[in-house]
Amino acid sequence: FVLTIAANGLANGLPLAGRTTGEISALYPSPFTPAGFTFGIWAVIYLALTVFVIYQALPAQRRNVQVARIDNVFKFNCLSNALWIFAWHYEFLLLSLVLMAGILLSLVAIYRRLGIVNFAAPLGQRLALQLPFSLYTAWISVASIANISAVQTAMALDDLGLSAVAWTLLKLALAGAIAATVMARRADCVFVLVVAWAAFGISIKQSGTPAIAGGAIVLSLLGLLLVVLELLRRLRARQL
Repeated sequence: FVLTIAANGLANGLPLAGRTTGEISALYPSPFTPAGFTFGIWAVIYLALTVFVIYQALPAQRRNVQVARIDNVFKFNCLSNALWIFAWHYEFLLLSLVLMAGILLSLVAIYRRLGIVNFAAPLGQRLALQLPFSLYTAWISVASIANISAVQTAMALDDLGLSAVAWTLLKLALAGAIAATVMARRADCVFVLVVAWAAFGISIKQSGTPAIAGGAIVLSLLGLLLVVLELLRRLRARQL
């Protein structure tokens, strides 16, 4: 995890290859790219992961079976994350896509092994184990689509078979389908809120393209609606 933080720090501190992560993104402008402020969620994700790393290192967690189940997968995830930074900054875009797939697949494995969302788990486990990986998995789900979009732009394939707008709407629909599936199967409000946040960022960034901005804001609002309905369902279940 320290390696991951160090790589991300070097990415914008030096910066690597003379450009920040955002400047590299600007070289491959995709209609799926969200506004810059949206990426502030990384601070929340890394803060949550820091809580996880401290939590799992506590003596009381040495025999925690759930932590043991994700040990090696999390290490693989951190390594993939750090390597992705270098691949991205040195513009090995296809390699960055492979590494992004590694990040996503390892997170899906962690998500499943932790049984997120487990409402029966103690509050400490829900905050230190489940919350960080709900945030992280949701964001990487969207980031993977954005990574594909960047590669598509770099290879001048934005109009392959469909218009760039149509491709973006399909990607928004994919993000929405993922969020809806997670809500239906896992009742993970945090996951859906992250997707809604990303969609809101896309709507702001792509405000000059009404079809994309409109589709993104609809996705954001639908995500919020799903969360509200789920919270109402939980409230009703408690009352019964």
